[in-house]
Amino acid sequence: MSEKKYYILEKLARYFKLTKMPNGEFMFMEDDYVFDVPNSQNQFTKKEIAEIKNGMFYKTLNQKSFTAPTVIAEDWIWSDELQAYEWKNPFIELVPVEDGE
Repeated sequence: MSEKKYYILEKLARYFKLTKMPNGEFMFMEDDYVFDVPNSQNQFTKKEIAEIKNGMFYKTLNQKSFTAPTVIAEDWIWSDELQAYEWKNPFIELVPVEDGE
């Protein structure tokens, strides 16, 4: 079974598409974000999202006893599904790709 994929939706005044370019780099494309047109270049697993800009959008930590979230004042949430702490940039929304897209 493959990992769940997500669109990255930017929450500020305009929407931006994060697209993986042929050379492997990521680039923001300023545009209206369209969800009903499947495009595999705009779909990312959480692992791929965590690799973008060294975790600028999403991070995980695999220690259940991790205490740094309170020390560094970031909003880390324990995920029972992943068995890891997760942090998501508050300026984005991770929108799950529907099955069959």
